[in-house]
Amino acid sequence: MVIVSRHLVSGSELSDVCRRFLLRRPDPTALPPLPQWGIKKIVALSQLLSALRANVDREVYGDRDIRYRPSHETGTRIAKQLAKLAIMLTWVFDLPEMDHEVYRIISRVVIDTAIGYHLDIVKYIVNNSHVNGKVNGVLLNSMARDLGIPVSSLTRKLEDLSALGVIDRERMQTMNIGSKPYVWFLSDRFYKLWRSSYA
Repeated sequence: MVIVSRHLVSGSELSDVCRRFLLRRPDPTALPPLPQWGIKKIVALSQLLSALRANVDREVYGDRDIRYRPSHETGTRIAKQLAKLAIMLTWVFDLPEMDHEVYRIISRVVIDTAIGYHLDIVKYIVNNSHVNGKVNGVLLNSMARDLGIPVSSLTRKLEDLSALGVIDRERMQTMNIGSKPYVWFLSDRFYKLWRSSYA
């Protein structure tokens, strides 16, 4: 038995559904359109994903310095792929145009194809540093403890995300004398992309 859309489906029923689906042929000239809100969200999602799955190339030995200035793809190819997926899901579900359920699936695809550590860090910063529109930032040690990542490993991953333009840091404003710790927060551009995609 398989659960499909919250209903139990037997193997033979699932085979019948798959057979009927495979026999159905889409008309390329009559595919459902993408609404304007969907286009904007897919563009934002593609830019998010291009950054969240980018790798920073470091030296293998020594201090593991970054070999060259990192960059990530512009997101154009990703946007086209996500748009095609959204159109075909809309067609499969027999909808007049993309709806929020289709978008939920698209956004889940983005989440599932991002680098896990990058995504965990970004989600943690979103949930803990942006409160009521005010950016407070998060501390390294708190993040390492809550995410279960060693401080040394997390430091390097934060540096990678900073080099990619995803996050920023600044000295914590305290009254204590001495070296002030850094707090980390999303860059303005990336925070706007995140809000556009997942708000």
